[in-house]
Amino acid sequence: MEEIKEALENIRERVRDNSLSLLNDAVYRGNEDAKKLERQCAKISRAIDKAIYECNNLEKMSESSD
Repeated sequence: MEEIKEALENIRERVRDNSLSLLNDAVYRGNEDAKKLERQCAKISRAIDKAIYECNNLEKMSESSD
């Protein structure tokens, strides 16, 4: 389970970096969809945070059942 959690944390960092890059490009180009892009990036980040949270919960549940 620890391996999965580490992978999710790594993905979270990569998504954050890519999101910032996309947003910077959109703002620089004056893209009208920049706000939509920002919302979509935030949704992805929240989903990854939720997955990490659920992994932690599952780990706690499995430890308490031992």
